Amino acid sequence: MAQTLAYLNGDVEYAQIHRLYAAQIETENFRSSVDEYRLYTLKQLLWMLPPMQRNRLLHLMLNHDYRGFKLLEGQHEKAWLLELLQQGEIDFEQYLEQEREEESSENGMHFLLKWLVDLEVNPAHITLFCIKNAEFAICCDFIQHHARGNFGRFADTLDYLHAGRRAQLPQILSQAEDGAQLVELLSKDKSRVVKEAVAKYLVV
Repeated sequence: MAQTLAYLNGDVEYAQIHRLYAAQIETENFRSSVDEYRLYTLKQLLWMLPPMQRNRLLHLMLNHDYRGFKLLEGQHEKAWLLELLQQGEIDFEQYLEQEREEESSENGMHFLLKWLVDLEVNPAHITLFCIKNAEFAICCDFIQHHARGNFGRFADTLDYLHAGRRAQLPQILSQAEDGAQLVELLSKDKSRVVKEAVAKYLVV
């Protein structure tokens, strides 16, 4: 705990805390909320932190393991709304009203993804997040741009994703103008389920 707090305050470098988490912190049963109603959840704490500490916490948790994205569950719109509030484009009453709405907007998701990229979150983790939220155009855009060589090596991301998730990529990639070329990147995948998905969208 002391090392984490020191990291959040900028007194410990990311590389050092990352090694510590990799060696000692397991996330298989990670929960961002608690049953005890009198306690703040980690999800609530995130938004109470000053911007610098909030960024450092997200950078740590989202890179440590994809399960760190549980911090953002049901709150994809919150960062965008806080930005609008800070810029004076909405007042606090409007903020509270919109925060209670469960649906995320394209603008909200666009802001969130830009934030994650700026925080240098592992592109494989962002890609998995985008696959799970592929109903948003910006999520498909991110995956397509990543497949073109942006945001790091797409091959590393493919190695990270399990076959079921890779099998969802051809549909997303095929929507781009250069979709055939992007789908081709999966043509040598050894998984049967991926091969079948590629065959649906790859014109030979």
